[in-house]
Amino acid sequence: MSKTVKIALGAVVAIAAVSAAGAWYTGTQLPAVLDTSIKEANAQLKLSAPAFGTSASMELVSLEQGLFSSTAHYRVRVGEEGQGLELLFVDNIEHGPFPVSRLKAFKLAPVMAASNYALESSPSVEKWFAANKGAAPLVGDVSIGYDRSMSGSLALLPLEMQMDDESHLSFSGLNLELRSDAGGSRVAAIGTMDSLKVDAVSEQGEQVHVLFQGLSLASDQSRSTSGLYVGKSDFTLKTANVIVGENPGVQLTDLAQRQDTRENGSNIEGSLTLDAGSISYADKPIGSAQMLWTMKNLDSVALKSLADFYGALYQQVGQAGESGLGELTEAQQEQAKADLVKLLEGKPQFALERLSLKTANGESRFSLAMQLAKPASFDLPPDQIAREAITSLDLDLSLSKPMISDLVSVQAVLQGQEDQEAIAQQASMTTEMASGMMLSTQLVALEGNDIRARLHYADGQVEFNGKKMTVEEFAGLVMASAGGLGGAMGGEQPAFPDEEMPIEE
Repeated sequence: MSKTVKIALGAVVAIAAVSAAGAWYTGTQLPAVLDTSIKEANAQLKLSAPAFGTSASMELVSLEQGLFSSTAHYRVRVGEEGQGLELLFVDNIEHGPFPVSRLKAFKLAPVMAASNYALESSPSVEKWFAANKGAAPLVGDVSIGYDRSMSGSLALLPLEMQMDDESHLSFSGLNLELRSDAGGSRVAAIGTMDSLKVDAVSEQGEQVHVLFQGLSLASDQSRSTSGLYVGKSDFTLKTANVIVGENPGVQLTDLAQRQDTRENGSNIEGSLTLDAGSISYADKPIGSAQMLWTMKNLDSVALKSLADFYGALYQQVGQAGESGLGELTEAQQEQAKADLVKLLEGKPQFALERLSLKTANGESRFSLAMQLAKPASFDLPPDQIAREAITSLDLDLSLSKPMISDLVSVQAVLQGQEDQEAIAQQASMTTEMASGMMLSTQLVALEGNDIRARLHYADGQVEFNGKKMTVEEFAGLVMASAGGLGGAMGGEQPAFPDEEMPIEE
């Protein structure tokens, strides 16, 4: 036997010995690792499930251990036992450090274990299995590192399913890539779906057709010092088509939701953006829309306490078989009040930074920003509490007359009108009439082609369209203007301004 062969044979024996020793070590550690992972999963489900109006839990049903592999069975319950959904999973766990499935995929880094799981048939999902010709419609894999980090994938397989006599589902499948470090302090996911089509009947007996295409998602969240998860999440959808009954279809394209939250000292801050790149109705383009929310100075400890409080409350209500939160006990009211007071002490800020609709010839915008504070007492009259709790408020409305004309034109086309000159005249007349009625209230003013309104409130004083007044004076103006508008709508001819009324700066 040559020296080279002896060295190679020795290397193989060494690797086999290491693998056997590693597999034995994994086998001894596996029960504790699974127990810890399930406890962590249940802790997260306890917090997140109430946000969807339900409860969820996971348990290890059985574990059959071997030297190089083990088989585990899990049960996941969504809703209460006997009433909700029960999902069963089988998990083939290959012991490390070099699981065969990873070696076949040329993944040579040592891991503690490689999990290959699949949904098992049960009464809750028997139709799902039947539609997939008996094969598991949900499968996945997870590699567990010696530092207890995890990485893997989850796949919902393509599906054609007749849900009932009047409902059909066509699903292209969904693929997710998942990562988590030890203890789930950082969790990331990337996913894609080609299409989802649902044909069903509403409670009113109308045919409903929904088609989603080109979905992608990406999320990277880290647990903050308070226990809340912060980070970035992006959700995009290429097209969404909805048809209800005999109504024309609504089509949205280039939909996007972006969430960005972060920890700033002891506070949480962040933003949420919603975009619709294009909105069409009955194949007629309308425009695009955007919404942007921001928040600042949210005390993270108080926010986490409130999340835990309502999570536990929803779970108690679910276990009792009740709907809604019901009446809170005195102790529960005091706990919620204490958390709310702590939030208000931080002077949180909330803002609808932008709500806009843009058409071919104009764009309308609205924004609202508010800062809150702790009132001197919650035993004060409600109006006094509101004055002290809202320390500042800013509102800005810009309504584009060309945008109004665009919308009127679209409506005319949908009603079957074809004469472009008549449509333009109708749009112009309707726009002038609507703007005249709004201007007659004195709550708005004309600035170029935009109908504008600005309001700033702070320290008990209001500045409205450049004019300063007390809260009582502003309330009186709004009531008087509302009465005037009601009279105009009742048949009186609205006053049309002869010239533009610029807002005072």
